Amino acid sequence: MTSYRLLVPALAALLTTLAAPAHAANPAATGTTTVISNCVDHKVEPKRVIIACGDGGLFLGIKRYKYWSATSAVGFGAIRQNDCEPDCAEGTYSYTKARIRLYHARPSRHGTGELVFTRAIATYTGAGGATRHKIFYLLRDPVTTS
Repeated sequence: MTSYRLLVPALAALLTTLAAPAHAANPAATGTTTVISNCVDHKVEPKRVIIACGDGGLFLGIKRYKYWSATSAVGFGAIRQNDCEPDCAEGTYSYTKARIRLYHARPSRHGTGELVFTRAIATYTGAGGATRHKIFYLLRDPVTTS
């Protein structure tokens, strides 16, 4: 009889946990580190991280992620940059294949407790086959219009 007294509360706790709604749509609820992908939205594993919010002329395109954790994320894709020739509206985007690592997680300044990656480093092959690294500073908070 004593074993049932221990089993029933444990089973009830398990069923409550399984019945609770998943909060995957809200990264802050899961404690997942995010990145501001399009200058406005916090995302997990976005396909694009815009660096130049003014015109979108510089971004990291990430085709697939190797992993995503609270402290860093690694993906593979490209650095995409508009050459703005003859002007940015008619410019051509360059494509440089790269391994992209997001890191330097810091709390959002909105008081949500959400962690946001604030740096990216792209590792790519440069001229002459040399390995190159380029560091990008990412937004800590979304761009607002107010």
